[in-house]
Amino acid sequence: MPPPDTAVYVSPAAESPPAGEFETLAASYGQSLTALRTGIEQKSRIRPVDIFALKQLLRREPCVSIPDVIPVRGSQQGRSRLWQGVHDRGEDFMFMDFPLAEGDLDLMVEHFPARLQLISMPELRLGSGDVLDVTSHAREWEVGEREELYTVLNIGRCVLEDGARIQVQGNVLSMLVQEMMIGTGVTETISLDNAHIAVLPTPFPVDSSMTGPADGPAGAQGERGENGFDGTDCQVVGTTLGPMLKQSSSQPERSGTPGLPGRDGGAGRKGRTGGMCKRAHITVRAFAAGSGPLRVYAKTGDGGRGGDGGCGGAGGHGGNAGAGAPQLEPPLAAGTPGHGGDGGRGGDGGNGGRGGISSVIHISCPPEKEFLVRTRAEKGYGGEGGRGGPGGRGGNAGLAALPASMAQAQPGRTGLDGVSGQAGRGRPAPAIYVNWKNKNTQE
Repeated sequence: MPPPDTAVYVSPAAESPPAGEFETLAASYGQSLTALRTGIEQKSRIRPVDIFALKQLLRREPCVSIPDVIPVRGSQQGRSRLWQGVHDRGEDFMFMDFPLAEGDLDLMVEHFPARLQLISMPELRLGSGDVLDVTSHAREWEVGEREELYTVLNIGRCVLEDGARIQVQGNVLSMLVQEMMIGTGVTETISLDNAHIAVLPTPFPVDSSMTGPADGPAGAQGERGENGFDGTDCQVVGTTLGPMLKQSSSQPERSGTPGLPGRDGGAGRKGRTGGMCKRAHITVRAFAAGSGPLRVYAKTGDGGRGGDGGCGGAGGHGGNAGAGAPQLEPPLAAGTPGHGGDGGRGGDGGNGGRGGISSVIHISCPPEKEFLVRTRAEKGYGGEGGRGGPGGRGGNAGLAALPASMAQAQPGRTGLDGVSGQAGRGRPAPAIYVNWKNKNTQE
C-alpha cells in the first residue's frame, strides 16, 4: 500500500538508488523517486511511534557545528517545572541532541504516535504575490487544535521572487533547501508582506481554560426596568344634591408607583491568549550565484481584545398621579406621582488576552553566506481591554394630576458606567539564531 497522501507511488524495488541528500531524504519517507525525478511533488503523512523515531525524521545536520553555549530552554527556572519545560527539552533533544530529564519520556507518551507531514519538491518556483502555506491542520488528523503537529519541507531547488513567500502557521517546521535563489529587490524593513519565509503563530488561541473566538464577546445589555402603575382617579358624578363620589380611592391608591430600576449590563468576556509560534529549523545548503538576501520573519500571536461591557438597562418610568376630588367637602387631594427608576450599571469591559508564547528559530547556511540572511522577529502584543458599558438612563418621573400641583416626583438617576478592562500582557518575540548566533531584530 502507498504511504498516506503520496501523490504517485512506485515500488522502491523498481527505482534506482537515491542520489544526493534531497532524494535520500525523500526515499526515507517512502516517497517515489521516479515521481520526483519527473517533477511531481510528493506529500506523505507519517505517525512516528516515539521521540526517537520523530527525531530521525526531523533532524538535519546544520552547515556549522552547534556550540555548547546555546541554552537548554527546558532547564530554565520556572519553565522546567511545567509541561512547557518537558516540551522544550523534547525539542532540544530532537534538534540539538541535548539530554532529556528523568521522567520526560513517561510524560510524553500520551502525545505519541506523533503527527508528521512530509513534503518533497524537486523544484519550487514562486512569483511575486505567490504564497505557499505548508501548514498541517488539526482537522486533517482529526485531533484537537492543541495537539502538536510537525511539517518537514524537503526542497531541491527553491526560486523565490520578491513578494513570494513560504509560510507555516503553528507547526514545528524542519525545512531543508539544497539551493536557494532569491530575487534581488532592495528592502529596508522586513515585514510579513515582503518576507520570503514566515514562521507564524497558530491561527487560533491555544489557552485551555476558555473556548470561543480570540476576541471576547460583548456583555449582554441590561433589561429595562418596568414602568410604575398610574394612580386611580376619584370619580365624581353630579346629583341634585351636588357632586358625589361614584368611586372612591384611598390616598395610596391615588398615587403612582415608582418605576423599577434597570438591570445591570453584563460583563464583557476577556480576550484569549494569542497563538503559539512553534520551533523552526531552516537549513539552506547553498545560495545560487546572484541570489539576493533571504528575509525571514517570525511572529508570536497577539492576544484577543476584551469584550465591551453591556449597556445598563434604562429605569422604568414612574406612574402618573391619580386625580382627587377637590370639589367635595371635605376635598380629596390628588395622589402623588411615582419616582422614575434608576438606570442599571454598565457592565465591565473584559481584560485583553495575553500575547502567545514562542519557541526558537534556527537558520543554518554556509558561513560565508550569512550576510544574505536577514531576520525580523515580532512580539505577541497583549489585546486591548474592552470598554465599560454606559450606565442606563434613569426613568422619567410620573406626572402630577394638576400642572400646578406641588406633588412632584424625581426622575431616576443614570446608572454608573462600567469599568473598562485592562490591556493584556505582551510576550517576547521568538529568538532567531543564524548559524547558532543570536541575530534577532525584534519589535
